[in-house]
Amino acid sequence: MAITKITMIKFLELALTIIIFVLHYNSFPGGNVSTVMITTGTYVGYVIILAGIFIGLFTGTPISSKLDMFYVLIGAALYISSGVMSYTYYDGFTLKSSYVTTGMTKAWLSILNGVVFVVDAAFTYRGE
Repeated sequence: MAITKITMIKFLELALTIIIFVLHYNSFPGGNVSTVMITTGTYVGYVIILAGIFIGLFTGTPISSKLDMFYVLIGAALYISSGVMSYTYYDGFTLKSSYVTTGMTKAWLSILNGVVFVVDAAFTYRGE
């Protein structure tokens, strides 16, 4: 299989998702239950979804572009909102510890991953 733009973007999405998941494990927040549910569901769910999509690309059985567009648009919204929720939570700490630094890194990487999902949606829409 040839390595295309989509393959590279999917690999970047998967790598960022796994990094964010590990950071989330090391900075699991307390507080608001709905925020914890959305962020954890996003991080765990997209590790599974992106792993399946990435394996499908390498086995020669990619998903349809409509389903891919659905996943990347929902993923963009979930990752950006999870990043904003995490940023809001960790920004409230007055004592800056490694826990807070890890949480802020997770927040910014989540927003970055959301932007990568938007770029993926643009390439998917253009049919590249």
